[in-house]
Amino acid sequence: MRNVWRRVVHSLGHLGESVRSQYGGGLRGYCKFVYYSCLRVNRFCVYAVHLADIGKDGAFSVNGYEFAELHPDELDVYRSATQGLPKEFYTDRMHEVSGCHAVLKNGEIVYLHWLYYEGGHSRFLRIGSRVAEIGYIVTLPEHRRKGICSAALAEAFRRLRGLGVEKVCTVVHWDNVASRKAMQHSGMVEEAQVLALGPFNMRTRAEV
Repeated sequence: MRNVWRRVVHSLGHLGESVRSQYGGGLRGYCKFVYYSCLRVNRFCVYAVHLADIGKDGAFSVNGYEFAELHPDELDVYRSATQGLPKEFYTDRMHEVSGCHAVLKNGEIVYLHWLYYEGGHSRFLRIGSRVAEIGYIVTLPEHRRKGICSAALAEAFRRLRGLGVEKVCTVVHWDNVASRKAMQHSGMVEEAQVLALGPFNMRTRAEV
């Protein structure tokens, strides 16, 4: 219950940025936010990939962008100097995360996802041994449809495999067609579904 309350409080603190990032600006964006967050039972898809089944592609390569692993101190410097970031940039202040990957352009973070390992406080999953979850994925609107998410996932898979991880999971809203396509393009397949009402949901077990 404490984690649910922390998520609610933090979401409200970055409401404007999150609404703009996920639903668009203006009154329509806020109406969609209220509908999806409070009034509707939402369906989420759990995607998974066994790292032994995917190719060993080269390092991240998207023209003009670079991939980075960020320490919380580095991220804090960026967050304190940048206005208008969506709530996904502050996930570590809501949950106990295990790490952070980002994509940068000219020193600015344009994409970010968080990592959870066994025992991590994932919202949707109970993470087992040799499993990692990539969660709270966000690409800033002006940098979407450039293949950044798919390339970042592929690089994350490569690095996680080097750490001994055998399976990677992620959870995506059913209506987020672009993210679901990115998961499928990266080699992930749908493994389960989870229903949620606002911040409340059951968790499913993620094992090798």
